[in-house]
Amino acid sequence: WEIPVRGQSDTELANEAIDALSSFIRECGLPTRLSQLRTRTPITKSLLAQVADSCNRLATGCRQLTRDEIYELFCQCL
Repeated sequence: WEIPVRGQSDTELANEAIDALSSFIRECGLPTRLSQLRTRTPITKSLLAQVADSCNRLATGCRQLTRDEIYELFCQCL
């Protein structure tokens, strides 16, 4: 994303990258929030809990996310 490094922390750089990705996704005309999806099933916190419970959590990243962390991420995407 050609984000210049100017002494930011890793968290600040990650947030800039997330903002850049969100902008790109919007430019493509795609939703960036779960609430923007067109679906017949209402996206509720109860539904997100069911999805978090059914996620196949693979240990492939820097650390494995817990079910609660996945649920919180989904809730932030509403």
